[in-house]
Amino acid sequence: MYRLIAVEPLIGNPTDRMIGYLETPDQYTPFEATQAGVKVFEGVSKKRYKSYEHYAGVMGKFVPEVFFFIHPQPVTELTLAGLKQAFTQHQKGVQS
Repeated sequence: MYRLIAVEPLIGNPTDRMIGYLETPDQYTPFEATQAGVKVFEGVSKKRYKSYEHYAGVMGKFVPEVFFFIHPQPVTELTLAGLKQAFTQHQKGVQS
């Protein structure tokens, strides 16, 4: 199971590409999604951090342009559409 934990803002706000971070059962990992598919890159073991909040705090110092979610969003399908859906659910939760 994947959870969307951060999305990097892209110049021009393209609708055909998304870059961000996912949480898997064992890792925190960066990804890039396009219409052609999702590339999940080498991540870091969750065991290196006390908690998700610890990881997000550390990464926020190294990648300040990315905002990590307070509440990670489940990803139902590891596709660009599935990731966009998770991001939309995140935005709805932030706005309410």
